[in-house]
Amino acid sequence: MRIFNFFLLFLLLLPSWLQAQVVTETDRRQHDKLEEWLYFLASDEMLGRANGSPEMKIAAEYIADVFRDAGLKPGFGESYIRDYTFSARNRTIDERNVAAIIPGTDPKLKDEYIIITAHFDHVGIGRPVDGDSIYNGADDNAAGTAAIMGVSRVITEKHLKPGRSILFVAFSGEEMGMRGSRNFVSDPSVDLKKVYMNLNIEMPGYNKLIGKQRFYMTGESQTNIDDLIKSFSHPSGWQMDNSYPMAERLFRSSDNVAFTAVEARGEVSAGVPSTTLCTHTGEDHIHKPWDEPQFIDYENMTGFVNYLADLIIWLSHSREEVKWTNPSYIRY
Repeated sequence: MRIFNFFLLFLLLLPSWLQAQVVTETDRRQHDKLEEWLYFLASDEMLGRANGSPEMKIAAEYIADVFRDAGLKPGFGESYIRDYTFSARNRTIDERNVAAIIPGTDPKLKDEYIIITAHFDHVGIGRPVDGDSIYNGADDNAAGTAAIMGVSRVITEKHLKPGRSILFVAFSGEEMGMRGSRNFVSDPSVDLKKVYMNLNIEMPGYNKLIGKQRFYMTGESQTNIDDLIKSFSHPSGWQMDNSYPMAERLFRSSDNVAFTAVEARGEVSAGVPSTTLCTHTGEDHIHKPWDEPQFIDYENMTGFVNYLADLIIWLSHSREEVKWTNPSYIRY
């Protein structure tokens, strides 16, 4: 009887054990991919990914290849990459954005979009510190770029089915005034009137101050996106923590701000509700040569990517209205 009971218990627990093993192996692959991507984008060989540099073209092609290999469709018509030009510091700079899409599956929502963004440029070569003049930009923002690539891969590998279409865009030009995101908004590849929201990912590689399994969003008072995120329950334990005092001010400090002002209408701006999600809360590595890939918390970042993938799928099926709560903005 004891042997029978033990055998029965083993059979009952076997599915859970197998599932845990699958999750562990999936997370390990994701962890390794994030590390691989970051070590490439933030390597010394990439010379800090300055806008207009040959390394930025290499980075764009690399990101496009990741999206392509994950099974995403091109985000700019038949292409993953679209070139643009801007002028800064008395010179003309040739740059490019990268975009890829996962089509929606809900007949009523598939023509709407959630746009997931991150910038992949940095500041290049700077003043040497202890002989190191390469400002690698691992957390800022190779980590954000790797995160959106990771989210796309989780969605396709797990065969998750978004309701709305999910458009991923990696921007250049952020470090020189959000040039890539502003170019995209001025000439979008999708109808911005059909965009449900923009979630921008910035610096998700450090968490020493905010703690593990915590992130914050910028501009909590600007939209009701915070209410939607707070209502999302996830078994991992990840939580939004907006106790960081700079969170509100940082709303206008990354590429999400380009989506806030698609069109001026009198004294208000018509735009797409947007925010930036981040885990960095003041660690001393921004625009420093020691922002390098070996200091990233890949385990925590893997958890964040898995959380984001599930959050985005959940949002893609939501029937809740996303709206501006700041009267200075209205929906485009």
